[in-house]
Order: sequence, then structure tokens, then C-alpha cells
Amino acid sequence: MTMSEQQNVNNILVDISNPLEIKNKVFNNELLQESVINKKISDFYNIITKSIIELTNKSISKESFLLLGDDHISESSILRAKSNNIYTGINQKNRKPSNIDYDYQTIRLDASKIIDKSYKPLYDLKLVCDQIRQNGSKFILELIIKPSEKDLKNFGEENDVDKIMLVNIVENLHNFSVNPDIWIIGDNTDSDFISTASAMIHLDDRKNSILIRNSSTYYKKPNTPKTFGKSYGINGVVISDYNYELILKDFLNEKISEKDFSNTIFTDILNTYNNLENSNKIYELL
Repeated sequence: MTMSEQQNVNNILVDISNPLEIKNKVFNNELLQESVINKKISDFYNIITKSIIELTNKSISKESFLLLGDDHISESSILRAKSNNIYTGINQKNRKPSNIDYDYQTIRLDASKIIDKSYKPLYDLKLVCDQIRQNGSKFILELIIKPSEKDLKNFGEENDVDKIMLVNIVENLHNFSVNPDIWIIGDNTDSDFISTASAMIHLDDRKNSILIRNSSTYYKKPNTPKTFGKSYGINGVVISDYNYELILKDFLNEKISEKDFSNTIFTDILNTYNNLENSNKIYELL
């Protein structure tokens, strides 16, 4: 199977569902009212969303993007994205009663809760997965794989432990017919880990998409996701709001203008997309 055959439409997932992390990283020493901080973060999310819309108006198809938000601080960004026919998603953890119809719903799953062969979390996850689809949304599952010190001691090197945990959890999820439309496999860029993830997730010719998080923090130069596409089976990348932590601080401290801040985010997303596209072209030759 070539990359083009298994590739889904959403190559770039932009995650603006982490306002608490932004507060802790950027505003932890600020003596500001909560409402003021929320407004500043909302404005930041709107700048990111405007960059996506501008990119789709110029050269990149709208189907390439998926904006993941919450039902609070990023709500205006989500509504703006929807009005421009850009796919949207919500993290189940952040969901509150609202009238917004999301295209995708996301669950972040701690692999350690499944690795011990406990079947109740798997059964519960299957019920949630079925409910998401019954409601007309697609399902994104993000695996959080963080080996404990005990795991590292028992299994050796960290990447080996990651692979063991990954194989175990994906096998269990398949056995319970939990079949996400999109998998997010964290930010582990080890080529063996990524290849193992692709082989397990695409078992029996499954056509799911696999995304990997970009863990780089943008500052003086654009992010260069050097591993995206270099291991067979990766369809796209997740860009998180906290990737822009340092440059956001510069903007808030008036070290750079809003125009420069916006242009920087625009350029970074464009470069990420182009890097991914170039990598995919290599794989279409395999």
C-alpha cells in the first residue's frame, strides 16, 4: 500500500485545546484576572485560526486541516473554522454542553491503564467510541505512552518499552473492535517505534490515519519536523498551541508586533505542511 492509498484528508491537526497548559507556561507569574488571561489566549487561538484560513485561501486544501479545540476559550476559533468549512474536533475531556457539531471527537488514553490486561477500560472505551459514531462524528484516539521506572527496569531501553506497550495496547484495542479513524501516537520519533506503530495499526489492511505530535518549541527559526514521513505509514502531524510558547511570550511582552507574530505562525504551519508533503512524495515511490 502506498502512502497516497492509506492517507486520510487531515494531514495537519492544529491542537488549540490546551489553554491550561498555556496558562501555566506563559502566564504563571502574571498578576492578571482570569478573564483577562482567557481573552489573551482566545486572541492567540484566533491568530492561529486566521493563519489556517489564510493558507486554505491561498494554496492548501481545506481538507488538509483539522482544528481541535474546547467548548470554552477556543470556541470562537472553532466557530470561525466551521464557517470556513474547515474540519473541527473536540477533546472529550474538555467537552461541555454546546450547540457546536464537531466533525471529530478525541480521547487521550493512558496506555498504562490498558497494559495490565484490565478489560473494563477497554469495554468503556468501546462504548464511548460507538456513541461518538452514533452521534455522527469521527473518532480520534491519542495514545499516551509514558513508561514507569519499573517498566524501564524490566524491559530495558525506553524505546523498547514504548514499543512493547504500543504493541500490547493496539492488539487489545483491535480485539475489542476499537478502530479509530485517526490515531495520534505521541512525539516519539524513533524510526523503529514509528514503523512498529504503523505495522500494528494498519494490521489486516486497516486504513486508519496516523499522526505524530511535533514536540519542538518554535522560537528563532521555524520548526523542522525531520522525521515526519521518514518512517512508512505516518500520514500527518499535530501542531500544538504550546509549540508557540516562547514566541507568544515575546508577542505579549511587545518584543514583536502582532503582524510578525501572525506571519511567524503562518510560515511555521506552511513549512510543516510542505515538509510533510515532500516526505510523502518519497514514500509514493516505494
